[in-house]
Amino acid sequence: MTLSCGVECFLLLGCSRWAWKHCTYVGSDDSETWPLATSDEFEPVPRVCRVILAVYEPDLRHPQFPPDGGYRLNPDWELIFYG
Repeated sequence: MTLSCGVECFLLLGCSRWAWKHCTYVGSDDSETWPLATSDEFEPVPRVCRVILAVYEPDLRHPQFPPDGGYRLNPDWELIFYG
């Protein structure tokens, strides 16, 4: 009886601690000490965004909603997979 009561108290305290940590967690605390990104680290982001947007275009030669400056992709290199 005493053992089961001890285990129950241990589990209750453990679950309470877990719930407290998860209910009071603030995501901005993680990145508080991170350094700012340099321009070299940020340079590929716009290119990757253009490629991701180009995936949804049915025809790269005549895009419906091109970004400023176009996608800057060669439509001759486009591979289309159906199915």
